[in-house]
Amino acid sequence: MLHIIIWLSVLLAYSPINTWASTNQISGTVVDVDGSYLPGVNVVIKKVDGTATGSFTDENGLFSIADVSAGTYTIQLSHIGYSTLHKQINVTKNVNIMQNFILHPTLFMLTQNVVSASKKEEKILYAPASTFLLTTDEVRKKSFLNLTDHIQDIPGVDFAQTGLVQSSFVTRGFNNTYPSALLTLTDNRIASLPSLRVNWGSFIPITNEDVERIEVVLGPGSALYGPNSANGVIHIITKSPFDSAGTNVQIGTGERSLRKAGLRHAGVLNERWGYKISTQYYTATDWKYQDPQEPNKRDYGIENQSLELRLDYRPTTNIQTILSAGHSQLDQIQISGIGAIQQKNWKYNFIQGRFIYHDWFAQLYHNSTDSGDSRLLRSGNRTIDQSSQTVFQLQHSSLWREKQEFVYGLDLLFTRPETKNTINGANEKYDAIDEFGLYLQTQRKVTRLINLVGALRFDNHSGLNKPITSIRSAAVLRANSNNTIRLTYNNAFRTPTTNNLYLDLVSNPDPFGVGASFAPSLGYSPAIPLRAQGTFIPDSKQGFTFRRSENGRPFFRSPFARVAEFENGSYLELDDPTFNNRMWGLVRGAVLANFIPQAESLFAKDLVESGLSDETAQEQAKILTETLRAIIPTELTGLTNALKKFDPQTRSFKSFNDVRDIPPTEATLTRTLELGYKGVVGSKIVLTADLYRTQTKGFVGPLVIVTPNVFLDKNSLEDVLELGIEQASDSIDPTIAAGLLTLDQAQVPEFIEGNGNGSIADELVPFFSSIAAQTPFGTVTPEQAYDPNAVLLTFRNFGDITHNGLDLSITYYPTNHLTLNGNYSYVSENIYKNVENVSDIGLNAPKNKFKFMINQRIPNWGLELGFSMRFTDSFPMASGIYVGTVDSYTTVNANLSYDLPLEYDISLRINATNILNKKYRSFVGAPLIGRMSFAELGFAF
Repeated sequence: MLHIIIWLSVLLAYSPINTWASTNQISGTVVDVDGSYLPGVNVVIKKVDGTATGSFTDENGLFSIADVSAGTYTIQLSHIGYSTLHKQINVTKNVNIMQNFILHPTLFMLTQNVVSASKKEEKILYAPASTFLLTTDEVRKKSFLNLTDHIQDIPGVDFAQTGLVQSSFVTRGFNNTYPSALLTLTDNRIASLPSLRVNWGSFIPITNEDVERIEVVLGPGSALYGPNSANGVIHIITKSPFDSAGTNVQIGTGERSLRKAGLRHAGVLNERWGYKISTQYYTATDWKYQDPQEPNKRDYGIENQSLELRLDYRPTTNIQTILSAGHSQLDQIQISGIGAIQQKNWKYNFIQGRFIYHDWFAQLYHNSTDSGDSRLLRSGNRTIDQSSQTVFQLQHSSLWREKQEFVYGLDLLFTRPETKNTINGANEKYDAIDEFGLYLQTQRKVTRLINLVGALRFDNHSGLNKPITSIRSAAVLRANSNNTIRLTYNNAFRTPTTNNLYLDLVSNPDPFGVGASFAPSLGYSPAIPLRAQGTFIPDSKQGFTFRRSENGRPFFRSPFARVAEFENGSYLELDDPTFNNRMWGLVRGAVLANFIPQAESLFAKDLVESGLSDETAQEQAKILTETLRAIIPTELTGLTNALKKFDPQTRSFKSFNDVRDIPPTEATLTRTLELGYKGVVGSKIVLTADLYRTQTKGFVGPLVIVTPNVFLDKNSLEDVLELGIEQASDSIDPTIAAGLLTLDQAQVPEFIEGNGNGSIADELVPFFSSIAAQTPFGTVTPEQAYDPNAVLLTFRNFGDITHNGLDLSITYYPTNHLTLNGNYSYVSENIYKNVENVSDIGLNAPKNKFKFMINQRIPNWGLELGFSMRFTDSFPMASGIYVGTVDSYTTVNANLSYDLPLEYDISLRINATNILNKKYRSFVGAPLIGRMSFAELGFAF
């Protein structure tokens, strides 16, 4: 009823002035272009002689000015952010004048509505969360190949370009090579890949022409959206065929051999049926990067094809049914926590049905993926992902007594990984995930100025031991119709990914070369692989545990167990003399096999120089080398072990003290307190400022190595070996001993450098100790490890960290056609060192980032020009195997949109990124990114 009254008022906006007998009074209603009441409008009436009186509209947009004398007046209505309206009225004696007015905004932001902040439509200015909106025109003018690239200039967004069309993106930190922290939706449907839960935007089968708007909500959203929205929401909303009938064709070309073609066609069969089809195809060549750990050659070719179909049915004005389906297939290189993936014929499909009746919304959709012929480039192993996800959602919103709004609903998610043992390996039969969620949000208009918002959500996850609740509370203060201040608190969560729980794959079958080195002599490969394994353990809730001996030290296991006549997988004690001497025997044999031939050549050369014939010198040299072999002990007393953990960053082993049990991965909890402002300053400036404090507890770190390797201790080996050599040397023939001293005097680069001290022990010992210090003979592995010998990479919940942040955005509209925008984001900390003695926790994002944009429209020419500059500060990065520092960089970008002055609707769009071609690397493991320019012709008919 209220809605009808509003629009009746609007329809009367320019109707003749109504009069009836009463005291002289002027009254009326003021609304904006969408029919919403405008409180706080300054209403002034002026007589011809300059005398004036006035009033302000109340919370319902009503004003009234009494005791107005007869005469001719000019009524003036003004409000910040709206064009001032002037109108002449005549007042006669004993007349009550009723007039209704519409004010038109000068700032487009004032009329923008969003749905993602509260799961209902509301003005962006009044949303109880920091929300940003990209309109259809803003998306169309930039011809990005990846839809998610459009969000990179929004405040608070951390965006890392990892390839020509590949990127990793989050809001407010915690980015990584497998981006999944930001909930990504298209038309209310989860757009990430099922099972992997990774946001690869190039899989979204939507074209730029089909986008109605993109909404980005910064900060937690779990109370409404459930798990995995603790870092925010990006929602891509497409156009309805009823509102966008017509055909669009795009043809484009650009650098890096880019070729693109796209088509969108929408039509209306009658007032009830509408349909839409959109498709796109492009090929290009990616920037090159060579990973030294990849034995497999990369294919830098990129190919992408996508298709989306949609059918709308509106039998009445209150009922709407939407059926849609999409498909995409691509070839590209994508980095991940365990190395780059060569994606070949990787497919993504969805089918979705939506039903809307009055304030009810229901949907059912099914996402599926097929990785085709994709492979891990480091191991060469094929990666198969044929997973799916089925989701049912039901939501209702209602208004109680015009002041209390409710939004409530339920979510059912069924994720079914299917990797044919290539990703989830031995966990394949346990990895199904069922999730159930219930939520309720209420919003109450306490006064004209204050709205209170509260939300509560309950979720159950089959992979977790207990349910999770999340809450949201907010107070929104409307200082006036153009300025709002909000204070919000969110308790959000992020559930473990399928990888966190069920991952099981070999990252590298022989990273240390142990298998290749000893296979010829042993007759089998004693390789110690790198194996990534999630924390799910069948029939157990303990996670990974380590078996220990009576002295409290952990047991280890070794692929060399059979050499020491132990069974494979046997638990071995550290410092075991039998096993250590067998390992010493392997070191001794490996060193002598290489050392003896070189020593024999050196002896022969020295003997020839002393006057012996070549034949005699060779015979004497053999005697010396056999004696040399004999004085190297076959057994040593007092050998001990050292624990060292492999460091992927330095490609070396570092000393390690002890291991700790690893419990099953649990949800990460996030608490955020935020103070925000959005509003109009003066009449041409829009200011947004968000100050927040976020506490993250139980952070799920990236894949890290958690198990140390077992070595022969270098110091103990040197001590006992030097003693053994000296004792053996005392018992040999003096003449032969003198001959062996050639090693003490020799100066042969890259072989031996004698010190002339009269002993060969200190020349021989380093050969053996250096090999022993670099050769892992076993691994301290947990009891639940699927491979008893492998170095284990896994995930761990740890840490209770807090950081503060600021997102600031200023937009200035000096004219109706020129826009200037600058935004700055800051976080107080982006790396937490050695948290709980487990690992570093990094946001993989800079502390400081700054963006500046200019946009100029020249309507008479049909021309629009854009310019942007992005600065990203340096930051430390640790994401799986990719560890290092990302240097700071600045990119300058430009775009042009031009409507050609032709009879037909033809437009030219040019987009150029990094136009200065100052190459940069935005992530460790990513290629250097150079300039990329692209031109596209669009035909509309």
